[in-house]
Amino acid sequence: MDERRKNLIKIAHYYYVLGYTQAEIAKIWGISRKTVNVFLKKAREEGIVEIRINGYDGSDLELEQKLISLLGLEDAVVIEEDGETPAFNRQFISYIDKLLYDGIYVGINYGNTLARAFAQPVPSTPKDINVVQLGGGANIHNIAYKAEEITINFANSFGGQIYNLYMPNILESKKLKEMLEQEKTFQSILALYKKLDAIIVAVGTVDRGDILVREGYIDENEYRSLKRKSAVCDICFRFLDDQGNIVDHELEDRVTGISTEDLKKVPMRICVSYGAQKVTPILAAIRGGYINRLVTDRATASQIIDSLPSENKNL
Repeated sequence: MDERRKNLIKIAHYYYVLGYTQAEIAKIWGISRKTVNVFLKKAREEGIVEIRINGYDGSDLELEQKLISLLGLEDAVVIEEDGETPAFNRQFISYIDKLLYDGIYVGINYGNTLARAFAQPVPSTPKDINVVQLGGGANIHNIAYKAEEITINFANSFGGQIYNLYMPNILESKKLKEMLEQEKTFQSILALYKKLDAIIVAVGTVDRGDILVREGYIDENEYRSLKRKSAVCDICFRFLDDQGNIVDHELEDRVTGISTEDLKKVPMRICVSYGAQKVTPILAAIRGGYINRLVTDRATASQIIDSLPSENKNL
């Protein structure tokens, strides 16, 4: 073994095994701390030292960091298991549980993923949280679109006070919405939207397979209008194009619940979504500023990254 490699091994041994500081090693060897740092870097580059982080099962740190850096997110959680599996739900719930604290105000909306995740009580120490329904309910049998039930299930799982919004998700006219917003109960919910510390949402698609279209909650004319306007995403019943812009302000004016302005001001805007059909909606919601934290599965994370422009992989 040549002298140089022997020195790299010795310095790495002192630092990583014996626990000496770089300053102590520099003093022993009669070299500068900068030189010690260079030696340690070389030891890693040449495979003398291999750093392994244990205890991070079920996630993918490299993909997470790519999502954060390429999409400008505050945080990303990439779960190895497919999004349809109970294992995915468990890890999603574990992530949410770590973010909750006594006194937090959390907004919850509809979606299949949220409905499944919180359908059963989850293992959690009860907390004193405030759970606020972000939008009105849809008159659809599928629980995934009954925001009031998902809000209740979430509060029952983690503990805390429930604030439901008992009115339709979309009203017949802007005038009717403005009238109802003067109602005392609605006013109290609107005030809570400005106090939110976090929201947990999912993104929807705009296609004929979506339950809102299948069950006629969005009629045929509305559906065709949304498609003509290049809508690709539904978040809190706001329809966005692929750049995150609202595509139908007339529809927007009839939607109850949190405003787009208040939605974007919430510090933690967490989205949980997965599947190839959700790649474009996820990117649209990020571009529009509606989410800044993403929970997804490995396959979807890879598809998101692959879908970005190859020149700079930038939004």
